[in-house]
Amino acid sequence: MARELVTVRVRWRNNKIAEYTSQVDAEDARDVEGLFKDAVAHDPNSRKRQLSEYEIEVYRKRDNRHLLTYMGRTT
Repeated sequence: MARELVTVRVRWRNNKIAEYTSQVDAEDARDVEGLFKDAVAHDPNSRKRQLSEYEIEVYRKRDNRHLLTYMGRTT
């Protein structure tokens, strides 16, 4: 699958903190992880929070179809 334009909704502890447009190949695990890290960077308080407290919802821009939900994990 190729990269496509998506809407990314960023949540922290189930509270929506950001929404923006990006590109991702939803079938490429590294690309999705990179999108997640970029999404967390949209939170000015991210240095005080754990990655495991975040999740992103990704929707295809052209038809608003839900592609995936990615939850942070403790490493």
